[in-house]
Amino acid sequence: MEYARAKLLNALRRGTRLAASAAGVRFLSKAQTVDYLRPQVLRQYPGQQLALPAVPDAVASSQLLHEARTIVTEPQYTWQLAAAAGAALLRNGGVRVGRTILCPDYAIHELGRHCWRPAPPRAATADILLAPFSHYQHPLQIWGYYDYLLLVGAKLCRLLAALPATAAAQALVSYPLFHTTYEQELAAALGLGPAQLVDSRTHRVGFSTCVLGNGAGGYYPSATDVHLLHDRLAPLINPNASSAPRLYISRRGRRRISNEDALVRMLLTYGFTVVEDRPRSLAEQLTLYHGASFILGPHGASFTNIIWCRPGTQLFEIFSPGYAPDYFHYLAQLRGVRYAGCRQALAPGRYSHPLDENIVVSVDAIERALGPLLCTT
Repeated sequence: MEYARAKLLNALRRGTRLAASAAGVRFLSKAQTVDYLRPQVLRQYPGQQLALPAVPDAVASSQLLHEARTIVTEPQYTWQLAAAAGAALLRNGGVRVGRTILCPDYAIHELGRHCWRPAPPRAATADILLAPFSHYQHPLQIWGYYDYLLLVGAKLCRLLAALPATAAAQALVSYPLFHTTYEQELAAALGLGPAQLVDSRTHRVGFSTCVLGNGAGGYYPSATDVHLLHDRLAPLINPNASSAPRLYISRRGRRRISNEDALVRMLLTYGFTVVEDRPRSLAEQLTLYHGASFILGPHGASFTNIIWCRPGTQLFEIFSPGYAPDYFHYLAQLRGVRYAGCRQALAPGRYSHPLDENIVVSVDAIERALGPLLCTT
């Protein structure tokens, strides 16, 4: 149902954009946006590439879990625009300059409808506006912890890195807020108070200067953004906390392991600690991952926290047969974390999308796969 709804919304947005174009509104592609804003570059980081080695399935070693490939990320820019030049914020967090609509992130299909809608009812004003993200949450693509940290939080770190240290106190940050605890906690870690986060859907923001940047894409964020995010949040790690070297990350909801009890019984014999799926502060999550030497569990957003693992930590990721992305293989390679994983059987049930599939594991097969890895951690 959510997948069908998302497709319908995308079709409607494309139609609205065509109508706006006919009225004289100019929509730039991402490449055109980079070229258009070249005179406004405040800071630039070079593009990068990272070779991901092939990963055999740890349970079925004759099969590949992930094929070898090279990930190329584009140069990362931070731009500065003046309101006097016609810059203004849209409801979705995007920016227009006069009748030109910029595309700093990854799509323009939703931008057209903002040309016709009245301004949000409430007003806010700041000398500096930070505009880190130009999209609404999406039921399949943008909505959770992983997406927030890598699409919004990491870019916000980059925008602040281009400004004087005192700039955070003078700034407002505006985009379609996630309204989560971790959003507030990350802002606090960056020196931003709750009143400085303004939802672009409900506020029209006046400013003197707008600072924005391009996105590399949430699936493969740039190494620059990942390392900036690591460095800004690393002080949240509690060096005095007791650590559990071997962690099993449990999941509730979708992509859970249906026979988890049997898996946990086996893991306990190897000294694993079960991390229940419940709300935790950013500091708690980062501290847990930083203190671990081996992390195992079904594919899920919690693994974003491997960014704060120590080099040499082992991640073991369990997938359903229909959904095995290599996002965390990429992050592991960036951060010096060792990586392994496997596909397991599909749990009985009705699923609208492979993202939702629950998993039945072969406990014996997982145990055999873990043996050699545990000997080296």
